Amino acid sequence: MSLTEAQIQETLRKLVDPNTGKDFVATRSARNIKVSGDEVALEIELGYPGKSQHEPIRRQIIQGLKASGAGTVSVSVSSKVVAHAVQRGVKLIPGIKNIIAVASGKGGVGKSTTAVNLALGLAAEGASVGMLDADIYGPSQPMMLGIAGRPESKDGKHLEPMENHGLQAISIGFMIDVDTPMVWRGPMVTQALEQLLKDTRWRELDYLVVDLPTPPLPEATAMMFLMPGISLTPRCTACATTFELMPTETPPAPAAFSAWVTWRRIGSCWLFPG
Repeated sequence: MSLTEAQIQETLRKLVDPNTGKDFVATRSARNIKVSGDEVALEIELGYPGKSQHEPIRRQIIQGLKASGAGTVSVSVSSKVVAHAVQRGVKLIPGIKNIIAVASGKGGVGKSTTAVNLALGLAAEGASVGMLDADIYGPSQPMMLGIAGRPESKDGKHLEPMENHGLQAISIGFMIDVDTPMVWRGPMVTQALEQLLKDTRWRELDYLVVDLPTPPLPEATAMMFLMPGISLTPRCTACATTFELMPTETPPAPAAFSAWVTWRRIGSCWLFPG
């Protein structure tokens, strides 16, 4: 049975990516479609990290095309993370496509653990990921990632991120003695956070995961404003929040704040006492 490219595209419109809920034509994932008689070859380029999904999606498309009359089907699946759109005029940070900020309503609820596991999970799916430990008073990412030492500066102006477990990472914990108490306050902390964010030479990141300071410190709010959803610096269109279950079941500051600055909140983690 001889097929046409139009028939192949029509079949692909009926096949839905289980991870996005959209078909492969609508997401412009189907590329380089070649048809010769009943032989079909095409490429699928996913816009998200999904190494574990490549083979299931390849089988799904082969089965769908063969059910539509194709004989021999060759499908190549790959991922290329896309950058989410931000407001016009926003100045982006070089080398970073997307920022995911992880916030909490209070301390001790697993924010840093959530952040590092999110980063490792994205890296395991094939993404290039960085971790910014913005918790000035309690930097825990050096210990969680098993990284020791101090970052280098090749030009005397920018820091080179430390690396382990496939992640690029920067933290104030790399630059201070762990036994030395932090007595910085206000503008000093905000300036340090801004330098960690902007003066690190990030190398082509698909995602930068930011472990935000714990509210209600003003530094936490200042750091949020350094990363747009609003209109200030890099690319930040997502915010994940962790908080304890309140008697009123009302999400506290991070969820409300993400809505206020027009961030896109991608997830919440409810922690049940006891």
